[in-house]
Amino acid sequence: MTIISALKVNPQEAILIADEQGSMGNRKADLYTKVARFEPNDKFKAIIGGAGSVTRFDAAIPGINEILLRAKEDPSMKGLTFAKIVSRSLVSVRRDAINGYFLGQLGLTEHQIQAGYRTVDGEKIPISQEIISHYHKILNEGDYMVSTLILTSLEGNVDLYSTTSENTEPIVSSNASMVIGSGADAAHMELTGFLESRPREKRTLIEPVEGLVALLSAIDLARRRNVGVGGTPNIYIFNKGKLINPSENSSHLAVEIVRATKAGYLTEKFQSEALRKLLYDNYQIDSVEVEMFDQVPLGDKNEFSRFLRGYK
Repeated sequence: MTIISALKVNPQEAILIADEQGSMGNRKADLYTKVARFEPNDKFKAIIGGAGSVTRFDAAIPGINEILLRAKEDPSMKGLTFAKIVSRSLVSVRRDAINGYFLGQLGLTEHQIQAGYRTVDGEKIPISQEIISHYHKILNEGDYMVSTLILTSLEGNVDLYSTTSENTEPIVSSNASMVIGSGADAAHMELTGFLESRPREKRTLIEPVEGLVALLSAIDLARRRNVGVGGTPNIYIFNKGKLINPSENSSHLAVEIVRATKAGYLTEKFQSEALRKLLYDNYQIDSVEVEMFDQVPLGDKNEFSRFLRGYK
């Protein structure tokens, strides 16, 4: 249960945001880190947001790091090359997990089940149809599935890709935005509406803070509409070769500012200035929060405070 959302605002700037809610069995918690970052050399940086099985996503990271370590000084490392490394690592982890399950449970390898038989003392012994059907069911279970969004930056130029653990080839984004996870439907509608409202020539040249507002609004809508999406958004920003990951408290306040602006308590001008201070310029949240409350007329401050705490 996840929402990972990314927006390429212009050729050198992009944003990826992930929620932090996850579950194990019938328990949920807002403590899951669904983003991994990679900086193998001075010219190349990448971030991956993973949806689906957190366990399988985490299991793929060491293999990706190992490949990158060998390619640390490789000047040919490009976004598509990295995305292929991620795709193939995810597929490998999924295949190993499925093979390990059947080997542990039944003493059968995935290859034997696919072939439909195992060989014992030179004799081919058929695999039962029940086991084969169970194998095909396992293939489609969420416990073995991972999908990702990848943002890469090479000498300041950014690219956006998506991958799944079912395909060794990544998909290059044909649009400015991509969304994955259980909250994708709500977030996709919000982002699509934002992009459709812009003239064609401005869909790939978006003012970064304006794009950030659109992403935070999309994530917030997914949180309110979709089961399994929640917590404080984890924000990553590529800004002309620089990778910014604001603090949890700054991100929390940023969401409050976007909600309050949409509700009419704050102006869009203040919203833009405050988000830039919080998320780009690393201002202390105390000073920005004071400025936020100063924007609200004295007689409305109590009402505003209750609004931020979820009162109606």
